[in-house]
Amino acid sequence: MKNFVFCAALVAASTASMAGAPEQKLVGTEWVWFTDYAYLTSEWTLNAEEGCSLQVGTGMKIGGKPRGQVRTFAGHAKFTTWGIGAVHVRAIGGNAPCTVRIDQGSVQALGVYSDPSLIRGVIRDGRIVYDALIK
Repeated sequence: MKNFVFCAALVAASTASMAGAPEQKLVGTEWVWFTDYAYLTSEWTLNAEEGCSLQVGTGMKIGGKPRGQVRTFAGHAKFTTWGIGAVHVRAIGGNAPCTVRIDQGSVQALGVYSDPSLIRGVIRDGRIVYDALIK
């Protein structure tokens, strides 16, 4: 459990140092990584050049594409991410490359519970799943 708490604290510290730092990149038709995240929730704003159509993908990138939500937009988008993953962006519609900027807004940090008696485990499909806090 101590290793888990240390790892969770390390993730929280590293992502907290990135919070609020805008990122700007040139985006083509392939998925471009922008940033990793590890928050309960996080608000983001994406801005692109006028006339540029994009897709923003969140979650883990497996098999060459993001496996969370994928949204299509032109110019400006606000979106929310949950949990742990990454933000990826690509241009669509033949207007690549485009300059894209991402800004992070408000975040809600993941909780770290150092007392295992606060977590209740239940058995589902033969595995122990920790899914509730004891109040």
